[in-house]
Amino acid sequence: MKVLVGSFQCESNTFCKKKASLEDFEIVQGTEVIDRLAASGVFADNGFEIIPAVFASALPSGEVRQQAFNYVRDVILKVIDDNPGIDAVYLYLHGAMCVEGIGSGEEALITAIRQKIGMNILIGVALDFHANNTSEFIKKVNIVYGFRTAPHIDHDQTEIRTAEALCRRALKRQLPVTVMFKAPVLGADAATTDKYPLKDMMEMLEPLDSNEDIASAAVFNGQPWVDYEFTGPSVVISYINNRELAVEAARRISAIHWEGRGSFRFDVPALEPVQAIESAIKSDRLPVFITDSGDNTTAGAEGEGTLMLRLLMESKADNVLVCGINDREKTNELLKMNIGDEVDAVIGESSHESFVIPTAVKGKILNKTKVTGWAGEDAGDAVVIDLGQIHLVITNERAAFISPAHIEGLGLKLSDYKIIVLKMGYLFPKLVPVAGEVIFALTPGTSTNVFSSLGYKNITRPIYPIDTDFEWTPVQIV
Repeated sequence: MKVLVGSFQCESNTFCKKKASLEDFEIVQGTEVIDRLAASGVFADNGFEIIPAVFASALPSGEVRQQAFNYVRDVILKVIDDNPGIDAVYLYLHGAMCVEGIGSGEEALITAIRQKIGMNILIGVALDFHANNTSEFIKKVNIVYGFRTAPHIDHDQTEIRTAEALCRRALKRQLPVTVMFKAPVLGADAATTDKYPLKDMMEMLEPLDSNEDIASAAVFNGQPWVDYEFTGPSVVISYINNRELAVEAARRISAIHWEGRGSFRFDVPALEPVQAIESAIKSDRLPVFITDSGDNTTAGAEGEGTLMLRLLMESKADNVLVCGINDREKTNELLKMNIGDEVDAVIGESSHESFVIPTAVKGKILNKTKVTGWAGEDAGDAVVIDLGQIHLVITNERAAFISPAHIEGLGLKLSDYKIIVLKMGYLFPKLVPVAGEVIFALTPGTSTNVFSSLGYKNITRPIYPIDTDFEWTPVQIV
């Protein structure tokens, strides 16, 4: 049997002005696609002929430009045309890609594939926990799994689970059907899977995993920084014969999301920016990580915000690392200088974001280096500036420093700092063991957790917590 495999990922934040162009994507074709996917081993073990399509990935951003989307879509469609007789399709997607002028990228991609292969060939998708699933997307896929952890530590397991389910149903010539419920609840960085209600919802999936009639079962929190009508959480279950079982299970799980809507709490102190800095200065649990949550590049924000830098410069904090601020023009300008040269510059003056205030800095260049991306790829350049009390990292691309290796790759030692400011929401798993303390700073920006400040125009209302005075009963969407 033949299975086409591929991945197309870019998480969108529609409040972010930086759109993802084709050059923002790392695009791989050929046999390397197979090497990149954890699912490939499952297909090989089950005797499938693996047809690689494409592996395309970009850092979370604003909407994806149509040219970029069309290019990757057409690569996949051409592989389908060139390989008649495909029995199944496996795709590793994000679930919150939005394309300018189109809407859901995942829906548009699957619709184009279905127009090629029809409705009688299996499609299985592995998705991020933060997928915003649309009705048409879910109707056109047969097997749907998502990460069951947030923060995410089960990327490979999700791929493997999806591939195993796809193999099982393909070998039996079965074509599962999906059902979906969506609760009107927005959850962001406080919506983690280690506590109620999401912990309970994930546990409710376990008995479904062992039910032979259930092909897949998944819970999604949705990505709240997307201003489209389909934004929000979902429960998706696919079945072979017992529709009643799938519908009732999805209904019960979705009801838990609604019942627990007021239970989302941060596991770490969530403080206004000034209070976050004051608390970090007083802490003796080092290093103290402060997450600049409103300007979180891992949630598609620009990473240009200067607020935390300015407040730290005004404070009595020392041994501080601000890592980092995205300023393409200033970084490229400083890259022409030498290590040790004096710097007298303004950070943020080229930004178009209303919350970015140009900030003057003086110091010297401590280092110039490449930035390592999520998967070890080249992700642009960085300049480290020694401001005295603060070491400031500026970059010419939006960057995500999600592990000790990403920071140490800049030529820096974590042990040299008392306070480390990162542009993220919750701390990523590889940083947790090295953190003495974590403080969540409630900063402004396009990834703020204060949803009422974002100015949604298209999201389906009412939705909690923007709206609070309404009732909801689970209603089947698909």
